[in-house]
Amino acid sequence: RLANGNTLITDSGNSRVMEVNANNMVAWSFGMMEDGSQEEGDSKLMNPGSAVRLANGNTLIADTGNDRVIEVNGNGEIQWDMPVGQPTFAERM
Repeated sequence: RLANGNTLITDSGNSRVMEVNANNMVAWSFGMMEDGSQEEGDSKLMNPGSAVRLANGNTLIADTGNDRVIEVNGNGEIQWDMPVGQPTFAERM
């Protein structure tokens, strides 16, 4: 659980990360647009392995299928992107 009581979910099958509140409503998401279609470009995830909410409020995502780790802010903007070379290195943080 997050400090606000919500739950951070890594949905690798749908290539997205979501924060869900106690009423099962999506409070934040990354990797999928509101209409259910996939994001494009740098915002497109591929089988994310895990996600962690950082003390600064940003979310660290192990984007396994894209062989990278990214930090995303609350507005869905990528703060940094680090290639890791092999997908097995980005499965879990």
